Order: sequence, then structure tokens, then C-alpha cells
Amino acid sequence: MNKRQLPSHALPNLRLSPSEEQDVITRTNAMVQRALVLEREFHHQGARINEREWKEITAVDNFRVYRPRTPKKKHRFSIDKRRTSTNMISSSGTWHSATSTSTTEEEEIASTSRNFSHVMCAGYLEGTLEDFLFGSFDGDERSWKIRAAYMKDKFADSRIFAKIVRPTPEEPYRFVGIKWFAVEVPAIIDSFLHMRDTFVMESTGMADDEDGVPYAYFLFHDYDHPDLPELTEFGIIRNRLSICFIARQIAPDRIYIHARGYVNVGGDVIKSVGLTVAGVSLASTANSIEASYGKKLTWLMSRHLEQRRALLVNGRGHSHECHACQKPTNKLLSRSSACNVCGFTFCSKCTVHRKVVADVETLELSSKALSFCYPCVIKAKKYHPHEIALDTLVPATMSRKENVSRRKAFSTWVPPAPLGAY
Repeated sequence: MNKRQLPSHALPNLRLSPSEEQDVITRTNAMVQRALVLEREFHHQGARINEREWKEITAVDNFRVYRPRTPKKKHRFSIDKRRTSTNMISSSGTWHSATSTSTTEEEEIASTSRNFSHVMCAGYLEGTLEDFLFGSFDGDERSWKIRAAYMKDKFADSRIFAKIVRPTPEEPYRFVGIKWFAVEVPAIIDSFLHMRDTFVMESTGMADDEDGVPYAYFLFHDYDHPDLPELTEFGIIRNRLSICFIARQIAPDRIYIHARGYVNVGGDVIKSVGLTVAGVSLASTANSIEASYGKKLTWLMSRHLEQRRALLVNGRGHSHECHACQKPTNKLLSRSSACNVCGFTFCSKCTVHRKVVADVETLELSSKALSFCYPCVIKAKKYHPHEIALDTLVPATMSRKENVSRRKAFSTWVPPAPLGAY
């Protein structure tokens, strides 16, 4: 089969007017406030999941993704509009409604599809609010590539079309923008499943609620613009997505995350298959804390580069004894390695391997397992991400120059068959 490039006109540049930018800010702010209402009600009712109403799709550790159970007495493709727009919480104090959310114009459109479903995410992660935001941040091209590598997101192509609100020294995790991405279809199913793309407005940041309690938020919501129509002529089906994660610190080293929204994978793919794929993507949020730790390790690596070079020049980098326990490392069968932060030599018992993204120059990134000593790993874990965000995120997004990175999956585009059932 002949291959061709995706025509350049398929994804033209997007220029938003000041009123359009303000509309995005206003809408995303309102959605975060609606998410806060749902999150507050959820916790007020004891943060318990009614398993008769909700079915677990997938989970990562203590973070779970749910979908509503199909009512037995209703046709499986019916939508109860009354339940969609009304909160229903049982008198027993359990979060009860499988479809309770705020109705929007996009949701009304999306809900006409057989593949529309509300979703809920709930659970806790070990870490802090700032670690959650630092690990999740993807407000510039470099940060998005790093986040995708840690989250194991498989994008065929992606683009940031607009950076409306950028991080500042006062708010280093704040971002509002317009994004587009196409998810890579696994080779085993790409012969019968069309590629999906998603066009969203995104908003992230940290704020205080009406009681002065801090919270972090991460919002994705459908976005439509006449200059960027759906790419059905290229065999791509548009996903519909709306989700807002609200995170709160519930202990010094633990956060609780709650999210409500909907997904619609489009086409006629089996609904359970689409929800499974969407659930895995949503559950990757649980990797945000580890992503923060990895990013802090790589930052410490760069900060200690001169120290490691000095150790090598002075001949202290390859010692014959462990820098921690002083046991010899030059014996037969003994294994040693240098810490990629401090540069000192450690034996295998005093060494830990962590997967980090150390190279962001390539188009396709993957994490590498590198050697570190325990003190440096602990230092990275406890290091406050605020300083690193000021050093990396704010400078990366202050520039107005756009660096659009087109990924190689579209450099040799295979002409698709006409859109069929999936």
C-alpha cells in the first residue's frame, strides 16, 4: 500500500481572538467550580461508592475509575435526561447517582451517541498537591513529551494550538490552553479500529476554596472551532471528553483525588471496549506523583553535573569501596555503580534503580532505568517541586514562540479505508 503524508492543511494554525480566549477562560473556570460542588457533595456523603450504581473499569493501586452500571429495566442505549441534570444522593449517605453532573451543550451533543458514558474517578495517592501538579503539568511541548513518557501515553501526533494562560512565578502550575492529540492504535487492532483524536481545552492550577482550603485541579473539556473540523476524511474519529480532577491534601504525604465527567469514543466500536481504553488513560493519573519524583531526579542530575565531572577528574568517581557502607566493590562477583546524581560509587545493596526520562530531544521518549543512591532518591522525593517549577516550567512557557512538533506516525500516513462501523 502506498504511503503519504497527512496534508498540511488538515491541521492549520489556530488563531484565537481575544474574546475567544476569554471565553475559554470563563468556561473552564465555571467547569472547575461545578467540579468543586460535586467533589464537596461526594465527601459530604462520606466519599463512599455505591457499587450497585457504579462499576469499576480499572484501577492503579488505590486510584479507581468507574462507569455507571446499566439499569436492568431500561434499554441499554437509553439516556435518562432527568437523571443527567439532577443530583441524586441516597438518604443512606452514599454517593448514589450514576449520572449526576452539570449538563452542557457539548454533553447534550455527546450523549446522543450509543458510546456516551459518564465516568467517575476516586482514590488517593501518596504525595503532595504540588507533586501532583508538577508531575501532571504539560503546558508546553517539552513538558508534554515528558509527561507522556511517564504516563505511558501513546500519541500518534499531538499539538498545542493555543497557550492562553501561562505559568508565572506566582502560579507556576497555572495553564489554560487548547490542545489536540491523536492516540496511537495498537498494531494488533489497527486493522479494524480507526484512530481517534481529541480536541480539548485544558486548565490546570492550584487555588483555595470558599473555606480557604487549598486544592489542585486538572480539567479537560471538549472544544470545537470552525477552523479545525473533524478529520473523518483521513479515517480519524473524534473523541468527546470532559473530566475535571480535584485533588486535596488529606495527610502530610497523601492526597485524595475525585473526578467526574463523560467520555464518548465515537463510531460504533463496542462500548465496553471504548470505556476500557478510556479508563486506562484516566487511570494513568495515578502515575503523576511518580512522574514528579522522576522529574525531580533528572533536575538534580543536571544540578550536580559539575560535581560528577569533578569526581571523575579527581579519580574519586570510581572508588573501590561503597560510599555508604564502605564495603569493598572490587571483589569477584561484587557489583557497583555510580549514582547519577552525586556521582559516588555504591554497592548493589546501597543502590536503587529508578526509571526516569533523561532525554527529551527525540520525538519518541521512553523512560530509562538509572542507578541512584538511596540518599539522593530520598532527597528528590522530599524536594519541594516549587523551586524546580520556577526553574523549568515558567521559563519554558514564557516564550511566545511556538514549537510545533509533528510526530513520525503521520510522516508516512497510510490512506485509510472509508469509515465503517468502528
